[in-house]
Amino acid sequence: MMKLSKVLALVLAAVMLLALCACGGKTETAQPAASGGESSAPAKSDAATTAPGKTETGTSVPVDPDAVKRGGILKLAILVTPNQSGFPISTGTDQNVLATTAIESLGRYDDEGQIYGFLAKEIITDPAAPSIVLKLQEGVKYHDGYDFNAKSVCETYDILLENGREANFANVESYEATGEYEVTIKLKEWRTDAVETLCITCGKMFSPKAYRDHGLEWMYTNIVGTGPFVQEEFTIGEKVTFKRNENYWIEGQPYLDGVEWIVCADQTAAVNMLKTGDINLIVYPNMQNYKSLLDAGFTRYGVDGCANISGDLGMFFASGKEGQAVSDLKVRQAICYAIDHQALCNAFTEGLGVVTNQLGVPGTKEFNPDVKGYPYDKDKAKALLAEAGYGDGECEVTLTFTPAFENVFVAVQNMLEEVGIKVVIDETDNIGDKLVVGGADPYVSICWWSAPTSVSAWFRYFSEHPTTMVGDALDLKEAGIIDCYNKCMTAATEADQKAAVMELARLCVDEYCLYCPFYATLSYYIGDDTIHDSDFGMRGNTQWTPETTWLG
Repeated sequence: MMKLSKVLALVLAAVMLLALCACGGKTETAQPAASGGESSAPAKSDAATTAPGKTETGTSVPVDPDAVKRGGILKLAILVTPNQSGFPISTGTDQNVLATTAIESLGRYDDEGQIYGFLAKEIITDPAAPSIVLKLQEGVKYHDGYDFNAKSVCETYDILLENGREANFANVESYEATGEYEVTIKLKEWRTDAVETLCITCGKMFSPKAYRDHGLEWMYTNIVGTGPFVQEEFTIGEKVTFKRNENYWIEGQPYLDGVEWIVCADQTAAVNMLKTGDINLIVYPNMQNYKSLLDAGFTRYGVDGCANISGDLGMFFASGKEGQAVSDLKVRQAICYAIDHQALCNAFTEGLGVVTNQLGVPGTKEFNPDVKGYPYDKDKAKALLAEAGYGDGECEVTLTFTPAFENVFVAVQNMLEEVGIKVVIDETDNIGDKLVVGGADPYVSICWWSAPTSVSAWFRYFSEHPTTMVGDALDLKEAGIIDCYNKCMTAATEADQKAAVMELARLCVDEYCLYCPFYATLSYYIGDDTIHDSDFGMRGNTQWTPETTWLG
C-alpha cells in the first residue's frame, strides 16, 4: 500500500482549466459500469454511469456500424509545438488532444459532463467510507507489451507523485491493488472532484515500464499507452504519426489505418492546407480563422457545453486595502451594468463566444438559468453610483490585465468611463502577483481573469484558502460563500451537489456580485465533412474517440 503525506498546495490563479482523456484490452463485451457505491452510501455514483450513445463499456459506437468505411489516414493540424505529449506532467490542451491518439484514461466524460468508466470499466464510489474502487478492463496491454492491471495503475500514480502531481493526491490517504484488476483508493474526506482528479486529470495511463526503462525526457516525445494507435514518428516542430494498433483491446477497432498530426505554427499555412485537402481538421484555430473557414463552408466539430470548456474572460473584484470603491456592493453592480457583454463578445470572438452572467456556461451542469445577473444598462449603472455617493468621475477603479488582452480592456475602460467611473489602467506581464490574495500590489481593485467553468476548479476562489478572487472586497466566510462551496465539493449525491452549485451561483452573482464575466472563449475544432464518430469537442475540450473515428 502506498501511504501519502499531507500536501498543502496553493495554485496560481486565473489559468484555464485543463482536462484530460482516455481508453484500453482485447474483449468483445464487458460488464456495465456500476451506478452506485457498495456500502450504505447514497446509491447514485458520481462516475459510474454508462454514457448515452455508448456500449456497455462506454465505448463510442456509430449509429450504423455497417456504414463504417475502414482505412485511411486522418490528418490533423496542431498549432503549437508538442514537446511533452507522452508523459502527462505539464502538457497543454492541444498536446492532450494529440496524446489521446495513443494514451487512454480510466474514465471519460459523457454528454452531461459526468464521468463513466473506460479503462476502469467500473468506478464505484462510497462517500461514506470515503473511497473509490476501480474495476479495470482485463487483458489490456500497453504498446510496449506491459500489462495494464491494478499494479500498473498504482505504478502510474507513484510516477505522477514523483513528478510534481502531489497536489492532485492531497486528499488521498492511500491507494493499493486489492486484486489483479482492482484498485482501492481511500480518501481523507469525500470530495465530488475525487473521481475527476484520479480518473481524468491523473487517469491517463502511460506505460510505467517505458518510464523506468527510458526516463522522463524520453517519455515526453514517445507516447506509450494502451490506445488504438501506436506512435511511429515524433519530430518536434514538424509532425507526429501513428499507425493502427493491431492488438487493440476492443474487437474490430480502430477503423483508421493511422493518424498524422502536422505541426503548423503558422495558422495561415494550416488554413491553406485545409482548403487544399492536405489535412482534415484544425485543432483550436483563432476566432478569425475559425470564422472565415466556417463562412467558407467547413464543418464545426464540438458543442459549446462540453465538459471543461476553456473559460470565462472577465473581471473579478479585489480590494486590497480599506476604502476601495469595489468594496461597495452598489459599485460592483454598477460596473457590471456598465459592461456591454454582447458587444465585447462580437468584437473579440467574431461573435462566436458565449455570453454568460456567471462562471458556468449555458449547457453545462454548473449553469444556473435562474440567475438574473446584470444586463447592460448604463442608466442603472449611473443610478447605483449615485446611490453609493459618487458623482461623475469620483469613483476610481484600477484595471489590471496582461498585454494579450489590451484591446478588450481598452473597450471595457471606455464603457466604464461612459457611466462616470474613472479608470486607472495597469498593464503587466506578471499578473500572477496581482491575482493572488495578499499579493504584492494591494491597490488593485479589479483584475483580469480567465476562469475555468468547472466547479472542481473553483477552489481557487471559494475555498478556505482561496488563491485569488475578491480579496478584501468581501468576507467570503461570513457571506456563506465558503460553506456553500464546501457543500458543492462534499455532497454525497449528484442532486445535493447540483443544489449547492445552483445556490453558489446565486450568492456569487445576484446577492454579492463578486465578478463580471464578459464572455466564454470556446474550444473549437473545424475541418472538412469527412470525419465521423470522432467526438471532437463533444464531451470534453480535449476528449475524442480515435478508436471509433472513420473517414468517408
